[in-house]
Amino acid sequence: MVVACAAVLPVFAAASAEDQVYHKGTPWDVVLTAPGGSEAPYCAVTSTTWASRSISIELTLTGIDKTEFFVRLQKDRWNLPIGRETTVTVGSFPPGATMMAKAIDSDHLYARLPAAPSNDMDGNAMNLLMSLKTVWATRDAMQLIVQFPGNEQPWIVPAIESFEAYQFNDAFKQCRIALTKLGPSIYHGSDNDSATSPFDQSESNEGQTSSEGPGAASSASSVSNAWTFTVGEEDWGETCVAKTQLGGVTVGFMASPGKGFVGFVEGAFDGDVTALWRVDDKISRVSAGSQSHYFGWHQFGELTDDLLTAVANGQQLTIDAFNNKRVVVGLQGAPQAISAFRQCAGKGDKAP
Repeated sequence: MVVACAAVLPVFAAASAEDQVYHKGTPWDVVLTAPGGSEAPYCAVTSTTWASRSISIELTLTGIDKTEFFVRLQKDRWNLPIGRETTVTVGSFPPGATMMAKAIDSDHLYARLPAAPSNDMDGNAMNLLMSLKTVWATRDAMQLIVQFPGNEQPWIVPAIESFEAYQFNDAFKQCRIALTKLGPSIYHGSDNDSATSPFDQSESNEGQTSSEGPGAASSASSVSNAWTFTVGEEDWGETCVAKTQLGGVTVGFMASPGKGFVGFVEGAFDGDVTALWRVDDKISRVSAGSQSHYFGWHQFGELTDDLLTAVANGQQLTIDAFNNKRVVVGLQGAPQAISAFRQCAGKGDKAP
């Protein structure tokens, strides 16, 4: 299958022509570009390996809440036949994915990447999306390879180093957030402005957060919040998450299959913090936490599997930080969420 290049992007009201730089590094930059006119704004992830050519992966805003990937290949004095199309292969490992690229001027090829994964996505398109995840991974990143059918030699962008990968991914996340915020001002009238509510009027305000002592972050009864399990895709691949939310605070556990798990708390702590994780009076574990540059939450390692067992069978989880802040959440729904979490996290060589 060949993925065809989109001919024209949507026309919308003019936006600011200024670029906003989120990351300058090697081998990738991250820049938000809002050219205005008939061209949509996009987050450009552009190679910095060469002075005379570049690969730009562009997350483009094509609707009020819709984004699509495009790729732009540029080489000085390429002398391309404008308007003609050719196939290019992009990937981090063979065979990669083949797409149709169009010469939009004498120095640029431009192609549309597959949209977000869907049930009808073929293996060729999935290869490309998985390649981008491995190229931008925070652990064991791979090089990006672009191959051409003519006598143009392959372009190879070296793998990003782990430390910079964290900075890059955080920058790309911030760029995506800023990009989507442009939607309502550009795609006027695309959203439904009618008065709606996601709540049944008979619902109560159960589950609100309250304070418990000086500096307390949050407190809850054992039945005021429910645990859920989800499987997501991050830059490093499949990610398993069991969590609960109470007011503005989220507590949970995250794992990649076969690679152990961490606990996390979002919306409660500041800076580095050491905390005691305690389930009822059954078990307690001390863990040092720090804020994740990628997710923004506080992440806690060195938690043991018997803590998960206690969470699945307990009534209340308390996280006492040594700076006198406390988070208390109930464990309603935890047995099902933790069971699914363990099954997901245990797909690899070792259990969490």
